Amino acid sequence: MTWALCFQRYKMDRNSLTHVKEKSKKLCYSNLFETNKANAKKVWQGINDLLRRRKNRTFSLTKIIATDGRIITDGNEICNYVNDYFSTIGSRMASSISVPTDADIHYKSSIRFNSQNLFPMPITHNEILTIINCLDSSKSSGSHNIPAKLIKLSANVIAPILCDLYNYSITNGVFPDILN
Repeated sequence: MTWALCFQRYKMDRNSLTHVKEKSKKLCYSNLFETNKANAKKVWQGINDLLRRRKNRTFSLTKIIATDGRIITDGNEICNYVNDYFSTIGSRMASSISVPTDADIHYKSSIRFNSQNLFPMPITHNEILTIINCLDSSKSSGSHNIPAKLIKLSANVIAPILCDLYNYSITNGVFPDILN
């Protein structure tokens, strides 16, 4: 038997086994729900098991390395350090954002719009969804290294955000540095 025939046989057997497993699983859970339909607790245990939710997922943080390099092992000190870190992250990030210069603020006022020129119109998130759905998942991801499949899977979440960013840029004349 050639390798190609062996592989084809393997795929058929694998698919057959998968089919039997899925059928058995469906039958098992159908029986579980049918016999326990009056017991909400058992039904929810079955649902959680089916969804692979696990009870009692606990995580114990026993030590952390602070930004200054020291190792913290005391539970209260870990709590205080993590609390301080996350409660001040907004102000630390805000201090690293540069304030726009007068040239940036008045950028829009220096542009003259003429009805005979091409004027970028605001867009809707449905237009962005249409563009995203036209992406070819088999093509390479480009310089941003985000696969088209991931963009398509997250389209409903990112489309309104991209729409707002684009419309804000057009309305206010503020564009990312990479586009200047």
